[in-house]
Amino acid sequence: MIIEQAVYSILSGNTDLTDVLPATSMFAGNAPQDTPNPCLIYSRSYTSPDNTKGLEFWQICNFEVDIFASKYKEAATIADLVKAALNRSKGVFTGFNIDETLFDGEDYRGYIPDHNSHHVSQGYVITIKNT
Repeated sequence: MIIEQAVYSILSGNTDLTDVLPATSMFAGNAPQDTPNPCLIYSRSYTSPDNTKGLEFWQICNFEVDIFASKYKEAATIADLVKAALNRSKGVFTGFNIDETLFDGEDYRGYIPDHNSHHVSQGYVITIKNT
């Protein structure tokens, strides 16, 4: 199991989000070429042990979620739904005991004419208790 599966479980299990963005349009790492809008890509950017909570029984993962949509309003709406799904989420997902997921910021990366996409990027910090 990898933590990306837990992130997918949280996102794909949120019906408010999947009503707007199907789970089949959520990808770990990268999306297949010519994937239609809207879609999102989530990826782990960094993992470190948290020695302050008991000799590496915890780890901290930084994630980035990139949202792509043809219209700015659609990208912003999906970004808000992703934030509602992930921020402060906790529990056991695909075998990972997530202590907490915290929203770490968002920025609009602009319009990509070649792909007819508006790009919103979000950051999250996930604290995991190793079992």
